Amino acid sequence: MKIFLSSTFRDLIRERKAVLNALQRRQQSFAAMEYFLATPKTPLATCLDELRKSDVVVIMVGLRSGSLLPDGSMTYTLAEFEQARHDRQPILGFIKNRWHNGETSPDKVDALNRLKAGVESLATTTTFTTADVHRL
Repeated sequence: MKIFLSSTFRDLIRERKAVLNALQRRQQSFAAMEYFLATPKTPLATCLDELRKSDVVVIMVGLRSGSLLPDGSMTYTLAEFEQARHDRQPILGFIKNRWHNGETSPDKVDALNRLKAGVESLATTTTFTTADVHRL
């Protein structure tokens, strides 16, 4: 089974590292942007291709929305979530405890609200407060 880790990066560096370390310790196959190699494909095509090759998507929602796509329509993280939902892949959702929208740009505020609402619409989500994977 291959797991795709989806989240913003700058606000969840420690949390992503903790999850990836736990997956490595368990010798679990995974895909995460930190390990993507150079390719002639666009960043969006690369991440969505890796997502489609995965069996499960783990998505972590923090206090930031992440980078907008070049067309400004949504963020990469939201695009990953929407693709996984479209493909009916199993999605495990984790939302930062004491969540608030930390964005100021209207496009990013909207993207983060859409992502959080989408993840909350899943059957079950879990909240997290620290990078301690035993608490995730």
